[in-house]
Amino acid sequence: MKREEITREKIEEILFNSLNNADTGVNVQVEKGHVTITGIVDTLSEKDFIEKTVRSLSGVKKLSNALAISTDGKIDDEDIRRVITDRLAGQQGVATGNVGVLAKNGVVYLKGHVRTLEDKGIAEQLARSVMGVKEVINQIHIEKDLEVPHDDATLTNAVEVAFSASPQVDAHDIKTLCKNGVIYLEGVADSEQEKEAAAFLAGTVPGVRKVINNIDIEY
Repeated sequence: MKREEITREKIEEILFNSLNNADTGVNVQVEKGHVTITGIVDTLSEKDFIEKTVRSLSGVKKLSNALAISTDGKIDDEDIRRVITDRLAGQQGVATGNVGVLAKNGVVYLKGHVRTLEDKGIAEQLARSVMGVKEVINQIHIEKDLEVPHDDATLTNAVEVAFSASPQVDAHDIKTLCKNGVIYLEGVADSEQEKEAAAFLAGTVPGVRKVINNIDIEY
């Protein structure tokens, strides 16, 4: 069996098990390491999942993600806005009460402010999981809490403390830099999961406005 056929079958197996590909009709083509995916999925988060999963597979040199988001002709912008607003209101433990939602032709705009970068990301993922959403423009700001110190040295220390307390991250191999509230992560991680965990933890620190993840994977 050719390598292209093995890669295609592997991708189709993942899609079938994760997204019920038999119903969605997602099509996969592989030619010389170039994967092309076409078809229709229900949500933007499903499209994101497929892209991330396929890019992580060995043998994939290039990916063309031509998946479309289904609206089924029944979902309008007001439906989208209402569903996202309801989900934000029902999200326990996340300060999303100051987030506003605007939907126009399937494109969702998130506005307002939250306490942490983590909350900003959660709000976006909630929006991406709603049927009919074609794109999310995240314009949420991290609120400036006067009770929380925002100087770079304090933020750097807070991120490093979060790393030290986590079993998912080896703090000794990751270097943390901060400039104007932006955290830069450098060094090496044992896996993609550890790299992502480091970025997630940095985003949970109040005052961090953005995380630039330059961590390398040690193979």
